[in-house]
Amino acid sequence: MSELSPSTNGRAADGHPDWPSLIGRAVDDVSRILHSEAEILQTRLGDSIRSGLNHSAEVVALLVLFLWSIGCLLLGVILFLHLWLPLWFAFGVVGLCTISVAILGALTMKRRSRSATSGA
Repeated sequence: MSELSPSTNGRAADGHPDWPSLIGRAVDDVSRILHSEAEILQTRLGDSIRSGLNHSAEVVALLVLFLWSIGCLLLGVILFLHLWLPLWFAFGVVGLCTISVAILGALTMKRRSRSATSGA
């Protein structure tokens, strides 16, 4: 009669599973799953970062366009006032009006932030 080998088809000779090979396969499966999940996460993060950068570029472009239009409007007001006033005085009037609008905006924002923190 032939003797049974100690290990055949991943099972021990007495009918019990070969634990070292099962553990090895389980570790291999878990590492493949983790590797796949890491690739999925990397792809999702890459897409999120790309869309965020695209959105940021759009916002910066719109901000530049907005600031350019504000400058043109202010220059137009200055040149319109220059029809009746000296140029230096027209610049002064527009500068004072701009500063007063900025101060009022800052005070309004400060008041809103105070009311938001006290109301929350």
